[in-house]
Amino acid sequence: MKKIILTIICLININILIYSQEKIIKIGVKLGLNYTLPKLNNNSLAVLENKIGFSGGMFMNYNFSNKLAVQPELLFSTQNFNYTIENFDIVNGSTNKKGINKESYLNIPILLKYFLVNKFDIEFGPQIGFIINSNTNLIFYNKAFKFDKPNDKFNFSGNIGIGYDISTKMNLGIRYNFGILELNGFKNSVLQFNIDCKI
Repeated sequence: MKKIILTIICLININILIYSQEKIIKIGVKLGLNYTLPKLNNNSLAVLENKIGFSGGMFMNYNFSNKLAVQPELLFSTQNFNYTIENFDIVNGSTNKKGINKESYLNIPILLKYFLVNKFDIEFGPQIGFIINSNTNLIFYNKAFKFDKPNDKFNFSGNIGIGYDISTKMNLGIRYNFGILELNGFKNSVLQFNIDCKI
C-alpha cells in the first residue's frame, strides 16, 4: 500500500515539473460529503440505513483542449451504513441483529471531463479503491461484537457526475459512484457532493 501511494505521488510530481511552465496541468484539493447507497444481493434479509461520511484529497487536471480534460484523483473516503437483520428465536421470539458497517478507502478515480456551455462539465471514468479499514459492529441480544474483515483488499467501481465552475479556482460537483464488485454480500455505491479548489 505504501509503495503504491509513493509511486502515485512521484508520478504526480514528475508531471507537475514537466508541465508547470506551460500551465497545462493544474493541481488542487478536493473535499466532499458521501451518502452511502449500498446495494444488497437478492438473498440478503438485511434492512439498510444509509449514513453520511466524508472524503478528501488531491487531484490533477490535464487539459487536452478547452472542451476535454482528464482528472486523476487521490482521495481518502469513509463509506459507512447501518443494517438490521430480523431473526426468529424459538425461545425468545423475534429478535433483531443491528450492526454498523464501517469502511475507509483510499480511492483513485480517473475521470474524463467534457466541458459544456455556461461553466458546466460532465465527468465519467473508473475507480480503484484500496480498503484501509473494514469492520462491523454488531449488537445482538443487547451485546456488542466487533468483527474485522481483512479478506477484502480493494474495490472497483465507476463514476458519473456533473460539475459547475463557480470561479476560475473553484468547482462544485455531484458524483455517483456505483460499485461493480460485490463485497460481503453487497455492492458499495456512494452519492458524493464535492468542492474542488485549484492551487
